[in-house]
Amino acid sequence: MSAHFTDQRAPAPRWTSARVIYGYFRKDVRKRRGKLVAGGLFGVVYALARTAEPWPLKVVLDQVLFGKPARGFWATPFTIFGHSRYDSLAAAGLWLATAGLVRGVTYYYEDFLLSSAAQEIVYAIRARLYRHLHRLPLAFHQRRSTGDLLVRLSSDIVLLRDVLIDSTVNLGTNILVLGLMLAVMLAVDPVLTGISLGVMPLIFLLTLLYGRRIRASSKQQRKREGQVAAAMHEALAAIDVVQLHGASEREQERFQQLSRRSLKQGTRAVRLEARMNRGVELALSGGMVVVLWVGAVRALHGALTPGELVVFISYLRGAYRPLRRASKTVQRGAKALAAAERIVEVLEIEPELTDSPDARPAPPLTGRIAFADVSFAYRDGAPVLDGVSLEAQPGQTLAIVGPTGSGKSTLVSLLPRLYDPTAGRVTIDGEDVRAFTLESLRAQISIVRQESVLFGLSIADNIRYGAPEATEEELQAAAEAAGLGDLAAELPEGYDTLVDERGASLSGGERQRVAIARALVRRSPILILDEPTSGLDAAKQHDVLDALRDLSRTATTLLITHDMRLVREADAIVVLEHGRIVARGGYDELASSSPRFRSLIGSPSKPRAARVGSKTSTEPAGSGRRVLFYSHNGVGVGHLQRQLDLATAYRHRHADAAILLATGSHAASMFEFPDGIDFVKLPSLAMVDRYRTWRPRDLPLPLEQVVELRSELLEQVVDRFAPDLLVADFMPAGPYGELLPALERLDAHGGRAIAGFRDVIDEPDFVRGLWAETGVYDVLRERYAAICVYGDPRMTDFADAYALDEELTDKLHYCGYLGRTTGQASDLPLYERPFVLASCGGGVDGSGVLEAFIEAASELGSALGGSWLAVTGPLMPYEEHLRLVRLSERGNAIVRRIVPDLRAHVALADCVVSMPGYNSVCDILMHRRPAVLVPRTGPSKEQQLRAEQLREWGLARLVRAFELPEGRLAAAIRGALEAPPPPAAPVSLEGTERALDVFDHVLATTRTS
Repeated sequence: MSAHFTDQRAPAPRWTSARVIYGYFRKDVRKRRGKLVAGGLFGVVYALARTAEPWPLKVVLDQVLFGKPARGFWATPFTIFGHSRYDSLAAAGLWLATAGLVRGVTYYYEDFLLSSAAQEIVYAIRARLYRHLHRLPLAFHQRRSTGDLLVRLSSDIVLLRDVLIDSTVNLGTNILVLGLMLAVMLAVDPVLTGISLGVMPLIFLLTLLYGRRIRASSKQQRKREGQVAAAMHEALAAIDVVQLHGASEREQERFQQLSRRSLKQGTRAVRLEARMNRGVELALSGGMVVVLWVGAVRALHGALTPGELVVFISYLRGAYRPLRRASKTVQRGAKALAAAERIVEVLEIEPELTDSPDARPAPPLTGRIAFADVSFAYRDGAPVLDGVSLEAQPGQTLAIVGPTGSGKSTLVSLLPRLYDPTAGRVTIDGEDVRAFTLESLRAQISIVRQESVLFGLSIADNIRYGAPEATEEELQAAAEAAGLGDLAAELPEGYDTLVDERGASLSGGERQRVAIARALVRRSPILILDEPTSGLDAAKQHDVLDALRDLSRTATTLLITHDMRLVREADAIVVLEHGRIVARGGYDELASSSPRFRSLIGSPSKPRAARVGSKTSTEPAGSGRRVLFYSHNGVGVGHLQRQLDLATAYRHRHADAAILLATGSHAASMFEFPDGIDFVKLPSLAMVDRYRTWRPRDLPLPLEQVVELRSELLEQVVDRFAPDLLVADFMPAGPYGELLPALERLDAHGGRAIAGFRDVIDEPDFVRGLWAETGVYDVLRERYAAICVYGDPRMTDFADAYALDEELTDKLHYCGYLGRTTGQASDLPLYERPFVLASCGGGVDGSGVLEAFIEAASELGSALGGSWLAVTGPLMPYEEHLRLVRLSERGNAIVRRIVPDLRAHVALADCVVSMPGYNSVCDILMHRRPAVLVPRTGPSKEQQLRAEQLREWGLARLVRAFELPEGRLAAAIRGALEAPPPPAAPVSLEGTERALDVFDHVLATTRTS
């Protein structure tokens, strides 16, 4: 079973009526039926008292003021004191006082009983929803926004009370009062009663018409409120990150955008309510005017007495009051029904990870763990683990090492069944873990993670969190073993000291030691350690390591770490890469036999030739080497992003390598450079035509001076940094040959150079002429050891298209596309489906694509719903960005200047609208996203050529820029959303690894100076 959790929304939800909602919560309502029935009975008595209240008016007018004799059964209560006028007046006063007293008493008990029942139902449903959320798998919570779930747990449930209790009981009471009053009115004058009833069909029609629209609008508003809450929770939970990055204004802008959308939706609902109220009031006023006029005419003709007319009008006003309240109840009920649907939506989600029907409690386990041919995928087509098999014996420590993203944490998450494998088996003591109940299985597994989560409880309660039955002696022993004794002695209340939310009042090392004590006190036979020393300084690491040794002494331990001190002490080691085990054995064995393991520990492998200035001649390829990545400029941000991806991957493979980027990208400051990678910023240039002519972007200096400055900076970088390898991107000589002096200095230092190219450069004839004119062929022959094409010959036959001779063809390596993986992105906001994402190459190409996207969102959003996100990019002029923001406020799109992880958004999207730049296409191919591509019109033809080929392969839809004003984009998006998923790309997406192999090969053959 895949752990990918899909939040699909049916086009027509099955909970489309209050009756279904009642059916879903029938049990919660039935448990309070005593209070509800009693409250309803008091409501009936209240309705009778309300009905009886106006009748004394007739007696006062006809018998007391006009002296008419009292006749009929209705007169009996008013003659109990006699038949004089004063006797009738006294009886009328007693009648009114009695009716008022009964009304007051019955209203109190009705309100108290029904309100207390409603509160109890809210409590029960909230507990039920909260319990259900704990049963849902981790995949659900990683895909859902915490803020939205909090809204469902709080305000949505309060609104649900309205539809379960308030709306029904109030509606019932109002209908009963209305029926009783109509019965009295019918007895007084059937003609006027018939006229009065004439307005009711109109009111019913208004209620039916507006109720549905209010409900739909309210549902949208609740969703908007959930998004607002999600944004608030996300920003406040990471307020330190927001403040440290100076992102407060951006977060406020994001919050205000969401708030404005919620406000707009709320205003729409309020306007509908006001229109409905206006219609009801006009209908009732019109009915009152007609009844009064006809009644007066009938009284003048003697068809009824003045007292009967007055009491009829009084009953009519009393009957219209429940009608008004009923219309209000319909409005509240429509809102409550929208909230109820959101709650039912979550409750209807069945937990994917449940106990099987024949599951049994796990016996005391010895800790013999086995993974048998285990595979796992978070998303279809993106396997994280592939055929992993390993064993750990009781009491053994098994270290699982590998580069970041290799699947280590996912692998150990299968043991406590946070996920289930898509293939293969995970066993403990020879039993499949799915044969045990979840609670009994997890009770015998302790986990210490990289980020230790503490709760706003005392330190003692946090230690006891997994073993609440632990005695004080056991708690003290675990805390001492974890090195918490000194901390407790410094605190005023010792272990009873309360910690702040998530343990913020403790240091990282202290939180980690509390987590270790929490694992110690459980005495579990199985222990999982996931980067337990990450982020700690040397002194704290020493304390934590001592505690971990005590913790793992008696348990079977699965250890994930980059700390080689812990790895060296492990009984066995497996090396994981791309979800597969590539090596296994002991530390010394792997250090001598596994290149991958050596690259992780930074150990030398084989000698290499010395270079000028080097300190040793025995370093392996990549180990301790210096690599310079050169990105000339680019039109947008793609060139620098490509080089940064390669640099980051190289750093992961060779943790001790020194990496430096030299870039002229105008947007370099927006990139997040990982630890161990730095950059030198060159003055920016802007391209005037197709790679021949450039101009200074920002500096008010002559072009010659700026090019000279860039060239001198590059030459100094090569002299001071002394790279073993220089990797150039796209322009082997740089604009105006700026890189040539640096390449000469590199050659003098004994370094080598590699030229990297994307899959398509431009039209072949143009490129051949340009390269011949600017001497690129000679530069490639003389200065570069290898040529890496980050593409495939099925897209462009590089040697043939760009006329490479035999010497250059021998240097050519087709690496494949730089498939860029992303994590699960659990910190992404909540997006409604379909989620449609649009970007425009960092913003350098202007707003045409995004403006058309916003119009398409307005056209399709009302019919399809969903989330429509446009990312303008850092290079778009801010005034243009603000114009798009204002334009989006009239429709369904959300406009952002940047998003934290655009790749993760692409992986999540149901459709991507983008210019077919190289990096965007890599993401679309990697995650197999439906795409609509709008190629850049010029000056380069690269995007048009690439988009045509992708369309031919059936991987994307193509819309030309001149077709945007014709509305073609909306039709293309709809087609992409409705079509089957695109096929797998017919090209390799392993370009990063293959490129690094070429880098390592060139480094290994570095020539002696």
